Amino acid sequence: MKKTGTGFVAILALLCAFSAHARETQVTDASIVNAIIQESIDSYSGNCPCP
Repeated sequence: MKKTGTGFVAILALLCAFSAHARETQVTDASIVNAIIQESIDSYSGNCPCP
C-alpha cells in the first residue's frame, strides 16, 4: 500500500509541475493574430495593390 501511495504522490507532483509550466507559456490570441498577419506580409513579394 505504501508503494502505491508514493507512486500517486510522484504522479501528482509531476502533473502539478507540468501544469504550472503550461500556464507560464500561454500565448495570447492577439499575439497569434499578429504573428499570422506578419507572416502573410513577409511572404508577399509584390507591392500592396491597395490605393
